[in-house]
Amino acid sequence: MSIIIYSPITGKLVPIESVSDPVFSEKMLGDGVAILPEEGVVLAPASGTISALPASGHAFGMILAPGVELLVHVGIDTVDMNGEGFTLLAAKDQQIETGQRMIEFSIDAIKAAGKDTISPVVLIGAEINVLAKDYVEAGEPLFEIIGVEL
Repeated sequence: MSIIIYSPITGKLVPIESVSDPVFSEKMLGDGVAILPEEGVVLAPASGTISALPASGHAFGMILAPGVELLVHVGIDTVDMNGEGFTLLAAKDQQIETGQRMIEFSIDAIKAAGKDTISPVVLIGAEINVLAKDYVEAGEPLFEIIGVEL
């Protein structure tokens, strides 16, 4: 049985290697994909526990299983925005369910701050098989986790 991770964001699918930040493009944290968002809503891509959710609202981490973590990062260098244009809808250590609204954000505010809106979704601690092609709606299958039992 494979574990499916659902898209947290609606938009154009982009290879992780195309992200301007080498932490993501060189897969320093792990493998994943990136999404050019068309809507300013981030949904939980799986059920789990929120392990990181900075006050800036630009990203969150989830623990899916021991040693397996998922990171969703809205835009590049958006931490510099200090939360401007981001609204948190969850809290650290909270148990969340797939599809739950996590963050609302303003694409226009990110662009106005001179930041890239491309949003990496990275799996730390396991391999992936990408299921989505070209464009994905929030809540649709994005990738499956390979070789991990949750």
